[in-house]
Amino acid sequence: MERKKVLVMITPISYRRIGGVSRFAKDHDWVLTIHDRLGGLPPSTDYDGILVTLRADEKAAGYVKKMMKRGIPAVDLTIQRPHLRMPRVISDHRRIGALAGEHFKKRGFRNFAWFSTGWTHVHELRFGGLADALGTTPQKWMSSNDAEIAKILSAAKMPVAVLAYDETDAVRLLHVCLASGISVPDDIAILSIGDDPLVTDNQPVPISCIRQNLSRGGFAAAALLDRLMKGGKQPAGPILIRPRGIIVRRSTDTVADDNPLIRSVLLFIRDNLHRPFGAEQIADALNESRSRLDKTCTARFGQSLGKVILAHRLDEAKRLLLKSDLNIDEIAARTGFCASNYLIKKFKNAFGTTPLQWKKHAAVSGIQALQT
Repeated sequence: MERKKVLVMITPISYRRIGGVSRFAKDHDWVLTIHDRLGGLPPSTDYDGILVTLRADEKAAGYVKKMMKRGIPAVDLTIQRPHLRMPRVISDHRRIGALAGEHFKKRGFRNFAWFSTGWTHVHELRFGGLADALGTTPQKWMSSNDAEIAKILSAAKMPVAVLAYDETDAVRLLHVCLASGISVPDDIAILSIGDDPLVTDNQPVPISCIRQNLSRGGFAAAALLDRLMKGGKQPAGPILIRPRGIIVRRSTDTVADDNPLIRSVLLFIRDNLHRPFGAEQIADALNESRSRLDKTCTARFGQSLGKVILAHRLDEAKRLLLKSDLNIDEIAARTGFCASNYLIKKFKNAFGTTPLQWKKHAAVSGIQALQT
C-alpha cells in the first residue's frame, strides 16, 4: 500500500502538537512534510492530506482552500477562522476559561481580569468561559504598550486575579507588575494559558499555567485526517480537547479575600487539608466562635464552614484522581478523610457517582465533539 503523504503547516511551531501528529504518523507509516511557512507557501501540492493552523496568514488560507476544492482533506487545529467550514480539532477554549475561573474562586478572589495584547475568536471563547465560571464579566485589559499596562494596573482594585491569553502575555504582565512595585501573587495573581516551562518556570515569579493537552490534540487531528483520507464523514462540529489541568506555581499560590477572617479560614484549610479537622478545630486555631465562623462563611459562600471544608476536600480528591496513580485509600489519607469508604460516600452524595466511576468518565470524555 502506498504511504500517505501529509503536509503539516502548524505555526508557530508547537513541538507538542507536532509530537502528537508524529506519534500517529509513525504508527500509520505516513510521510510527513513539516512546513513552517517562513519561506512562503509549500512548493508542492502533491499531498494526500493537510494538518494546519489557520491564523492570520491569508496566503496559507488560500492555499488550503484550493487544496480542499481539489478534494484533498484538511484539518484545522485552531478556530481563528470560524466562518470557514472545515474539519477541526481544537482546544476546548471555553473550558480553559472556566477552569481559570474555578481556580480563582477557590482561592477566594472577588476581582477578576483578562489580559491580552490582541483579540481573536479564540480570545473571545476563552474570555466567555472565564465569565461563565465566575458568574460575572471580568475586566478586559488589552494593550501591548508597557506604559499603558502600568496605567491600567495602577487603577486596578486589588487583590485581583488575571487570566492571560498565553505565556507571552503572562510574562509581559508579570514584568510590568514587578517594575511597578506590584506584588505577584498577593496584589495580582497571574494565570497563563499554555505551559512552556522554559518560559513560565524561569521567571522572577514562576507562572501558574493551564495545560492545553496539545499533544493529544495533534494525535486526534491526525486520527481525524486519516479517517477523512479513507473517505470517512466529516464531523458535524469541532472535536474539542479538554485541558489537562493547572500547574500551580508561585504566581497564583495565594488566598485572597477582602474579609481577613475568610482569608484566614481558607489559608488554614489549604495548609491542613491533608489531615482530619473540622469547623471546631478552625475556630480554636483562629480563636473565633464557631457560630461567627458559620455566619461569616454562609454570607460569603452560601454554606456553612463544614460544607466549605468538605468542598475543598472533594476538589482535592478529584484533582488527585485525575493527576495521580494513587489508590482510593491513599487519596483519602491525603485529603483528610478518616477512611476511604467515607470519602466514597461523600463523593457519591456530592457528584452522584463513585470516585473511580467519575475518574473513568472523565478519561473517556477527555475528547468530546461539539454537536451542532
